[in-house]
Amino acid sequence: MLQDQHRTRFIVVCIAEYLSVSETQRLLRELKKNNVRASHIVVNQLVVDNALTKEELAELEGLAEVGNLHLSQQLLNKTVHACRLTTARKSIQEKYLGQLKSFPETQDILEGICELPLLAEEVTGNDALLRFAGYMVRNPPTPDSLGKSLSAGPKSLYDDQLESLSGGAATEDSSTWTPSKGDEVKIIDLIKSAQYNGIDGVVISPLDPETNRCGIRIIYEGKTKTLALQQKNLVFLHQAKKAKKAKALTKGDVFTPTMAEQQPVVNKAKALLDDPEIKAMIEGSPKFKDAVEDVLNNPMNVMKYLSDPEMSPLISKAMSKLKF
Repeated sequence: MLQDQHRTRFIVVCIAEYLSVSETQRLLRELKKNNVRASHIVVNQLVVDNALTKEELAELEGLAEVGNLHLSQQLLNKTVHACRLTTARKSIQEKYLGQLKSFPETQDILEGICELPLLAEEVTGNDALLRFAGYMVRNPPTPDSLGKSLSAGPKSLYDDQLESLSGGAATEDSSTWTPSKGDEVKIIDLIKSAQYNGIDGVVISPLDPETNRCGIRIIYEGKTKTLALQQKNLVFLHQAKKAKKAKALTKGDVFTPTMAEQQPVVNKAKALLDDPEIKAMIEGSPKFKDAVEDVLNNPMNVMKYLSDPEMSPLISKAMSKLKF
């Protein structure tokens, strides 16, 4: 899954200093070597936009030297000292931010380099997180609409799209695609039911022209659910004839391995029954014994026992001894 560039991306976070930028370059090189997509780099704690330039600092120091500022000497000294620190930091950050943007590893994602300022507040709590999030969208909202717009659903982080990866093919496929029974899709941009976003599903009924909705069957938290979704909330993944998993789901069945695929694991599990500790636990508990017999008859029935806290001791002991 890490190498599936349509489902997985790596967002690197760093600061504009020598060690961090060097490690970022090394990380990007390793990700590329292993075919893992890095789409963005978040450069944090920058003062490059707000700190004084060297010329402005020199002017401030000149005014302070001749006493043209109406400040106490102690406050004046602290002001000049603070400005010297931020100007020095600005120079350092500009140097390493420039190096970061010049690396061969960043040339394909220059538009995805997100520059975040050093803030005067700690980013904790909902309000602070909403304000901070505004720095990570290409067209941040106005202060009046900040809370409303950022709470209305997920936002794109700079170029949070796949056009550059697929040359626009993914977007074109989705825009010209008409849902057909058995097509495999991904759910996106739901607001009130955001827990389903990112989940793959299968079309089980055609698009209703009146409601612009079609039936989508998904597996959520181990259970099969059917949703009626608009086409705008679906991204086309595969046609029905290319998705074996889709065919199973359209029949109302959960996709499961074949018996031949299950057999090696079943054989190992049966061998555990001869283990003295496992045997003692089963013989000492009628519930354990019934569960084992049930799973031996149908290996897929093990799923209903995984969430049973009373079965936890037996499952934990078995897993500690079962080597795949």
